Amino acid sequence: MLHTLQIKDLNVQINGHDFIKNINLDLKTGDVLIIFGPNGAGKSSLLKSIIGHYSYPITNGKILFDSKDITDFETDEKARLGLFYFNQNPIELDGVQMLEFFKLMSKYRNQSFIDFFKKINNSMKEVGLKNELLKASVNVGMSGGERKRNEILQSKILDPKIVLIDEIDSGLDLDAIKMVTNYINKNKMKWITIIVSHHLDFLKKIKHNKSIVLIDGEIVAKDKKDIINYINDNGYKNFFKKQQSKTLPITCCNK
Repeated sequence: MLHTLQIKDLNVQINGHDFIKNINLDLKTGDVLIIFGPNGAGKSSLLKSIIGHYSYPITNGKILFDSKDITDFETDEKARLGLFYFNQNPIELDGVQMLEFFKLMSKYRNQSFIDFFKKINNSMKEVGLKNELLKASVNVGMSGGERKRNEILQSKILDPKIVLIDEIDSGLDLDAIKMVTNYINKNKMKWITIIVSHHLDFLKKIKHNKSIVLIDGEIVAKDKKDIINYINDNGYKNFFKKQQSKTLPITCCNK
């Protein structure tokens, strides 16, 4: 089923400072958008504002999912609609057993837990997690790689419509990175995918059709196939306002 995500004139303030400025995106199922930008550009902040993180309040603009305004929806409401956020640093839920966590998911999916449990078992094998972890608290005692695999496990079980991927490759070994890239590329036609990463080698492996460069919370360039190679060779210095040139091999978006 085709789904759409439209972001219109989105602004986010943090401590009275405009951190995300006039972001406009128009995406549909099958689109894979990569967000480039230096540290502090607002990449992760943009993803968190979309999912409804309380520390990133939207002060202006709209988020439309299938033409429905979800701007002011709580995070759990957005999750139930099919938005899934891959956390850069998955948190520990001490005292919340993995198995109980998945039981709660099964209720939201209106599925018998027996069938749901079969799906969990199969999915755990696919992502390389041991069944013993079902007895543990969510992410407690897990390595960084296991936490990221657990994020993938949850997404496989929930089968989302929109995935917001925040540096999922950080801290992963080569085998895990291969699994992540294969997972994204295999499922991209089922999702609207937005990816943030600093690792250009990882991003080169992602089959994407859209890209933007974010500088100081603004989109300064978008949508060119050779953007990864350009950034790899030149960094981000030419994207800053004072140094932008008409020779940039991208579509510049400044007004």
